[in-house]
Amino acid sequence: MKNLFCVVLLAAAGLCGSAYAAAYDDFARALSAYNQGNIEAAIAGFSSALADGDLSVKLRPAAHIGRAKAYLRKSSCADAVTDLSAALAVQPRDATALVLRASAYSCVGKMADAETDVDAALEIAPDATLYFDRGRLRWTRGQFSDAAADFAQTTRLNPSWLYGALWLADAERRSHAFDAKAFGKTLPDFSSREWPGPILAYYLGERSSDDVYSAAARADASVKASQKCEADYYIGEWQVAQGNAADGKRLLQSAADNCPHNFVEFTAAQAELKRAP
Repeated sequence: MKNLFCVVLLAAAGLCGSAYAAAYDDFARALSAYNQGNIEAAIAGFSSALADGDLSVKLRPAAHIGRAKAYLRKSSCADAVTDLSAALAVQPRDATALVLRASAYSCVGKMADAETDVDAALEIAPDATLYFDRGRLRWTRGQFSDAAADFAQTTRLNPSWLYGALWLADAERRSHAFDAKAFGKTLPDFSSREWPGPILAYYLGERSSDDVYSAAARADASVKASQKCEADYYIGEWQVAQGNAADGKRLLQSAADNCPHNFVEFTAAQAELKRAP
């Protein structure tokens, strides 16, 4: 873990070797604290490193990014925006910093700014994950047709990732463009027994909602609760899209109440509930 984090933050500066180990004790302590989950110590360490006049100009953006990651871990999103903006002022084409700042902007409700950062990251390093991220931002803003275009690109680049297909179906349904038969032809072979296959089969009209919940209940104890939360979210979203607002809202509220907070379904359920009348 420590070595990987060093690579992420320091590779561009060329300081993962002896120069880093010998010269930047505060930075090293901050890295170690972050990797051990001690977020407050990480923030203090990066702050000390940034306050130290001896910190290399090349390393300062890495320190800002490191502190921003720590701020995001404690949901201090405005502070994360400030740090990431400082890093990007020096390294404007740092795709990692752009994606992180998009997350921070999203956290403080600045969705247009978040989308601008993802646009910039896509120009630098386009991939399925970034298209998915932009699709979710557009979905949150109610731009369902544009979101569907991004989710379609996600599924083209990573066709085996069924969650991309679920979000594409949702966005198409919300933009009144969903055709189950045509949609099914675009899908790879998948098992309706392996998660999240039961949800996708439900979207295609091949399984009932009871089938989905039964599949979630059969899961190992370690994932049973998370699969139940996903079932609540996706079935709830589908019900809203079909005009069954009361049933959909009830399920989305369950997802918002019970999904792990690091799940995209948690934040998506909150956004949907805010949008619901």
